[in-house]
Amino acid sequence: MKRSLTLSAMLIAAALMSGCTANNESAPVSGEGSSSGQTSTEPALTAEAPSEPAEPAVSAEQSPAEEPPVTEESLSFDIIGIVGDKVKPSDITEIHGENNTLLTLEQLTPTNWEYLRCDFAYAAPSTGICYTSIDNADIYDSEALMFRDAPRLAPSEYRRLKAGDEICGFTVKSASTDFFKYGTFAPDEDGNGTYFRNCSAEFEGSAELTGYVWIAPEDDYCVGTGDIFFVPAPGSDILPVMNYAYVDDGVKTLLFCGANNGFGWLNEYPNILLGNSSNIAADVSDVPIDGQYHKAKITIDGLSISSDIDWLSKVQCNLTELELL
Repeated sequence: MKRSLTLSAMLIAAALMSGCTANNESAPVSGEGSSSGQTSTEPALTAEAPSEPAEPAVSAEQSPAEEPPVTEESLSFDIIGIVGDKVKPSDITEIHGENNTLLTLEQLTPTNWEYLRCDFAYAAPSTGICYTSIDNADIYDSEALMFRDAPRLAPSEYRRLKAGDEICGFTVKSASTDFFKYGTFAPDEDGNGTYFRNCSAEFEGSAELTGYVWIAPEDDYCVGTGDIFFVPAPGSDILPVMNYAYVDDGVKTLLFCGANNGFGWLNEYPNILLGNSSNIAADVSDVPIDGQYHKAKITIDGLSISSDIDWLSKVQCNLTELELL
C-alpha cells in the first residue's frame, strides 16, 4: 500500500537530500532556501549671566515615548508580504495578542501582537513545469525516480489576490493570509520583516483537466479508503499555484516530485485531492482500484488551496465528471 501525505518539515528535509520520494508521497525538491540616550552638558553659568529654568529630568519611572499611531494608510511598523507589499490597516481582519486575546487596530503596537490575519492571499499561474513518467518517459530515470535535467525550482510570479480577483480562469471567493510575530521571517535590526506564515484561498469556477487518477484502496497515513488523487498531464497544469518555501532568503516555489508503483511525476502541486468516491457527484466506478494511476479527463469545481512556509501545501477540489482515456 502506498501513501499520499501532507508533508512535514522533517520529511521535506529527507526529500531534499534524495530529490524524490516514492510510495505516492509528493515531495518538494529544494533549490540548489536604538537611540543612544546621550545627554549634552552645558558650560556652568556665571553669576553675571542669569540662567533660564532647567528642563525637568526624566526619571526611570516615567513611561517611554508613545508608539506611533496607526493611521488609515499605514501601521506604526512595517509588515512586508512575499511580493514586497506592505500590509495596511484596511487589509487586517483579526489581530491576536498574548493568550490569543483579540486586539483592535487602535491597540496594535510593534510589540503586543502574536499574529494577525489579512483578507488576501498570494497565488501565481503555473509556469508550465509539469512532467510524468508516461508523457516524459525519455527523461525519466526509474531507478532514481527523477527526471533528468529537470529544474528544482519554479520561477513563479506571485501576486496578491483578494475576493473578486481572477487568476487562471478562476475567481477568488475568499482569501486569508497570516503573519506571525515569531515566524520564519525574522525581522531585521530595525524591526522590519515579512513575518509571513501561511495563506489560503477558495475559488469559484470550473476547469477541464487531463491527467492521471488514483483511488486509495484502503486507509493509510493521511489517506482514507476511496480518496481520489490527481496528477495533471503536461498542458493541464492550469490551476493557480500556492506553494511557498523559504529558499536563499526569499520565497520560492519548490517542485513536487512523487512516485507510486512505477508512475512518477514532477510539477508545482502536491497531490491534488478530488474528494472521496463515497460522496462525490461524478461516477468513478470505471476506475480500477488497483494501486495504479489511470489516465482520465476530468471536470472540477470548488477549488481550494492552502500553503505555508514549512512546505505544507494542499490542493482540493470537487470532481464533477470523469472519463477514462
